[in-house]
Amino acid sequence: MKVSTRTLLTLSGVVPFLSLSASAAPACGPCKPNIDTPEHYEKIASNYLNLWGGDYSLLNSTLSPTINFHSDRFPTGQGTEELIWRTADEFRGFVERVRTGWDTYGFKVYKSAASDYNVFIRWRLEAVVGPDFPPALST
Repeated sequence: MKVSTRTLLTLSGVVPFLSLSASAAPACGPCKPNIDTPEHYEKIASNYLNLWGGDYSLLNSTLSPTINFHSDRFPTGQGTEELIWRTADEFRGFVERVRTGWDTYGFKVYKSAASDYNVFIRWRLEAVVGPDFPPALST
């Protein structure tokens, strides 16, 4: 299928949220936040979506430096590649890679849930392909 510059791409999925920031350890006094509150989970989910929106300053306040993230496979010119990230920096590189080449790029959130160190988000990507799509990817 040929993609024009006005094609709207809509994807949906459930994003497992991996580990929260190292500062989000279980509460042990006034210096540590209580991670088991709706407000904390809403903040982390918002940070995660804003990270996908291009605000990379939220990386360290949203993800632990080491993570264990497995997701669906990503289509490439040579088939698909498995998506596994072990560090927050690897995840940031992936976000930067997939955000390249779009005129508009955003998410519509349908539902989210959280427990302990995990946040789950049901979302749909709403993006319009730009003139530089697909981006030239380094190997």
